Amino acid sequence: MPPPAWFAPAPAIRHLPLPDDRICLVVDGLLSDPLSLVAQACAGVSRFQASAHAYPGHELRLDHAFTQALVDHFLRHLAAPLGVDQVLAAAVRLSLVTRPETSLDPRQWFCHRDHGGLAAGECLVASVLYLFEDEALGGTSFYRPRRTMAEVEALVRDSLALRREAFRSRYPEIAAGYLVDGNAWFERVAWSPARFNRALFYDGSVFHSGDIRQPARMLLDPRRGRLTLNAFLRCRRAPPRPAPRPTPAR
Repeated sequence: MPPPAWFAPAPAIRHLPLPDDRICLVVDGLLSDPLSLVAQACAGVSRFQASAHAYPGHELRLDHAFTQALVDHFLRHLAAPLGVDQVLAAAVRLSLVTRPETSLDPRQWFCHRDHGGLAAGECLVASVLYLFEDEALGGTSFYRPRRTMAEVEALVRDSLALRREAFRSRYPEIAAGYLVDGNAWFERVAWSPARFNRALFYDGSVFHSGDIRQPARMLLDPRRGRLTLNAFLRCRRAPPRPAPRPTPAR
């Protein structure tokens, strides 16, 4: 269970512009005691499990109390700039990138979006909090497609259906391994370097990826690896504000 003052009461927040007039909120000093969370990860390292979805590593889901504390902090400080007014569901977990490049699936060779299963009027806010001191372990990059969305959707479908060699044969311009600077399909348009206790909050429908430039250093070790806190908040979009009525001429 988190302590009562788990989150810093007055975080420093700045805006990082993203494609399609979206923003990423960069929050420095999110936690009042980030080392406590690192210690929790170290104590629970045996309970980290290989991800059951596209994340290339191991994860440890956090309890309801911490999740609710994060949701409350998000609603108080961060929801309004992202255009949301309610959190409908949340999943929060500690994460460690651990998969070597040679073991990545084709869907992990390029950036991704987190936006599935949403109803009308909903969005998914994604968040990553860096819990490592060595900035060379990598921040987060954001991308814009260079191809039409129909082509990109076909690429995603093929990355799920084809084996590595078949996918490489069909898409030779996509290199096997972690995407960093972009490729023939995706242009890298924004980037945030990692800083200890820095968090990013952004619309998950924007293409993004961890900036993994030293994959050999991705270890199942919270003290030395790329330990992050990842959160996914299914939200209701705030209704648009009505336009002000014109003042009648006198």
